[in-house]
Amino acid sequence: MKKNRNITFFFMVFYFLYSFKTVLLSSAIEDPSIDFLKNLFNAITLLMAGISFLYIPPLRKLILILFLFLLTINYVFYSSLAFYSYFVLLSLIFVSEKISHYEVVKLIFFLNILLIITIMPFVFFSNTFYVFDERFGYRLTLGFGNSNVMTQFFIMFYCIINYFFAIKKTKVGSRNIIAILTLTPIIVLIYLSGSRTGLMMLILCFLGFLWAINTRVKVYNKRFSYLYLLMICAIALFQFYLANNFNANGLLITINQILAGRVFYSYKLLSALGGIPIFHGLNIDSYMPIDFYYIQVFYSLGAISAVCFFYIIFSKLTSVKLTKSAAVVLFTCLMATATESYFMIPLYNFSLFILFSRIDRSEI
Repeated sequence: MKKNRNITFFFMVFYFLYSFKTVLLSSAIEDPSIDFLKNLFNAITLLMAGISFLYIPPLRKLILILFLFLLTINYVFYSSLAFYSYFVLLSLIFVSEKISHYEVVKLIFFLNILLIITIMPFVFFSNTFYVFDERFGYRLTLGFGNSNVMTQFFIMFYCIINYFFAIKKTKVGSRNIIAILTLTPIIVLIYLSGSRTGLMMLILCFLGFLWAINTRVKVYNKRFSYLYLLMICAIALFQFYLANNFNANGLLITINQILAGRVFYSYKLLSALGGIPIFHGLNIDSYMPIDFYYIQVFYSLGAISAVCFFYIIFSKLTSVKLTKSAAVVLFTCLMATATESYFMIPLYNFSLFILFSRIDRSEI
């Protein structure tokens, strides 16, 4: 019992500190102390990732050792810290495997509320709450560095709220009311942000939760697993196709305009770096922003490491029993990879904690 409390407390501190750092560095605050805080939080979270070895089984330790080795190699030889985010993410989700599903979701629900309260004083130091966009005019950011980051944060918060009440086995009528009431302020914020993809994701997520609440359709885990894998492959292939053929025809140039230049930036990266590295990652900082997630992950980690990362997720997906609400969250986070590159950030990818946390029989 004491060991379980220690693991839970460790996870709570680890998740909160890394999430706080994520929001702070995603803000538009311009202050010399931010760089110091960035380095401080990086050191602390790296230390906590190391401490996580005390709580995880041997096979998981081997995976973390491999990613730590690759982090060192890529930093020394290619000046890339891309493996850092994946090392911390894997540490967190591996620790969550030792904690009950309900406990993890409850902790993340309340920690996100605490995060909003804690970060509010810092937001007032931000330079702006709006950014000007030639296409849309002024876009709401609420102190975040850009409107897309703000959008992703609130979409995840919407998922967390509704999934929390789903596993609490709240009555159907109450869950419908919660889904609608929480949608209302968030959809207004996202509309004011000018994020079209964010608005579409939120609406699909809302419709997904209504489907999960009001239907008796079962989720067949094996079918969903392969559908999930198929969607990863389809989105990845589509992103590489767009980037490789950007200058081939006018249609792709139009798609690039619709996607706010995402195709062009990825095309620049592919043109400069050539084929995907196999055994190591590359430093792609000078080509950022790369919002096509699969292009970013394959070039920054290398083909073998990227495939290993997705295999870890897929193998877990095939071994757990999913509820409809869980499937909605997984689908929402996967959709985000089409136009954003936040999949490896714990705060913006709630789905991995749903997948990896320990599901007891009483929680099914």
